[in-house]
Amino acid sequence: MISSATETAISLPFSIDTSGKVAAANTQSKIWDDRVLSVLGTCVRERLLNPLFGTRIPFALFESADDAVGEVKEEINLAFTTLLPTLSLTSSQVSFNYTNGSIDIVVVFQLPNNATSTVRTSALVGTIVLSGSNPSYEV
Repeated sequence: MISSATETAISLPFSIDTSGKVAAANTQSKIWDDRVLSVLGTCVRERLLNPLFGTRIPFALFESADDAVGEVKEEINLAFTTLLPTLSLTSSQVSFNYTNGSIDIVVVFQLPNNATSTVRTSALVGTIVLSGSNPSYEV
């Protein structure tokens, strides 16, 4: 008797389930959504053993709003081409949120089983938070 194996991966964000085990994702949609968010949320050179993994989305911090949106769109396309070739990018919508200084990202892609999935995320851009007191002199 042949049993159909189901794919299982660590569920992101990392957590422990009620039985004390690492929480797992076992639907293809959840597994691939987590992988896409992992790629888009990781900056290149952030992982020491895999410095090419991730995108240059955080570098959009140094661009104007319009340039940042264009750069993020390019990075999403590049990520799907190089790091997520199993998936087919259907569309990506990137917009600058002037209220909180973030870039809102909506990515629609086709899974290996031909189902469609949508991932939404935000990248903080152009926001610097200073806390504490400034010294009255420089050393």
